[in-house]
Amino acid sequence: RNCVALNNVKLPSRIKTLSQYTFDGCTIMDKITFAENGLESIANTAFGRTAFTSMVLPEGLKSLGTSSTSGTGSVFYFCSRLESVTLPSTLESISHSALYTGSYATTSGTVRPVLKNIYVKEGNKNFSSKDGVLFNGDGTELLKYPVGRSSVNYEVPSGTKLIGQYAFGMASGYYAPIQSVKLPATVTKIDQNAFKYNATLVSINFSEGLTEIGTSAFESATSLQNFTLPNSLVTLGKTAFKNAESLTTISMPDRLVSILDSTFESCGWLTTVDLNNVVSIGSKAFKDCALTSISFPKALRTLGTYAFQNNKLVSVEFPENGALTSLPNYLFQDNTSLESIKIPAYIESFGNYIFDGCTGLEIVELGANSKLSKLGTYAFRDAESLLYFG
Repeated sequence: RNCVALNNVKLPSRIKTLSQYTFDGCTIMDKITFAENGLESIANTAFGRTAFTSMVLPEGLKSLGTSSTSGTGSVFYFCSRLESVTLPSTLESISHSALYTGSYATTSGTVRPVLKNIYVKEGNKNFSSKDGVLFNGDGTELLKYPVGRSSVNYEVPSGTKLIGQYAFGMASGYYAPIQSVKLPATVTKIDQNAFKYNATLVSINFSEGLTEIGTSAFESATSLQNFTLPNSLVTLGKTAFKNAESLTTISMPDRLVSILDSTFESCGWLTTVDLNNVVSIGSKAFKDCALTSISFPKALRTLGTYAFQNNKLVSVEFPENGALTSLPNYLFQDNTSLESIKIPAYIESFGNYIFDGCTGLEIVELGANSKLSKLGTYAFRDAESLLYFG
């Protein structure tokens, strides 16, 4: 490591593994010769901060990288000149982070990765390449879009069924600078973290046929603007759009019945949501958004803690005959614009801190023959304008 004068290496066949940091920091190293039937595995950061412009990995190699969500999880960590990588026909596994080269700050500005193509040699049953983009063996799963491409638009090939984990993003500074992605009708799942931290993505189409968007799939995709979720969607993962701060409106499709924890948390410009047929809303699902009104569906049965904390609610509407029986802790905390609310008769309990910090709240009206029998601790703490409850 940090052999700053080393520029050329010849590996003998007895070397089977390159461990973590083996050549990290060898900043002028740009040549390597691999012996036949030698190297079998390469660990994270083995070639970190080297000067390679291209890398053809040797036949016999079976494993590339280990699972990680940090920059140092990349085999080619901070390889700012690396434009192409060719994978051998023998490769069996590759970590999600192995081919992220990352960006980093210098005194003259930020250095972006330049990796433009990922190739796979013929005969590999596990991986394939389409126009320099990495797919699984039969081409149905998009695994990695090169992080250094300059094109702002990408159309996923027809026949693709899955957008894989970390395919277009991984962490701050480790994402493909794409602005628009067009998905074919064949895509049924967007896996967890697929576009996580992709700060340049503005638009994506969700075709009918898509059934699942995984956990954190678009978390911190801060430029992503409004889209339509297809009616085929049945699963929306936790934190799927957390901190997607450019969203302003969202409508839940007919078949989606659960919004999980923190799904839209910290979408700071989200002002409008249509819950449609939703039955359950998880903890912090819409925490720290900018919703001005909410209308709960008749089918709603459960609400999670903090679900609408710190929004800009002015209007909250409950159905005349609903399935909900309790309002959880911190549900409307710090909604300072809320002035009045009517609680239907079927609500039986208020959680702790439910209206805490609702400084503009003046009227809490209970429905006729109200079943409300429990008020939680500090339910109205700092609701300093409250004039009427009953």
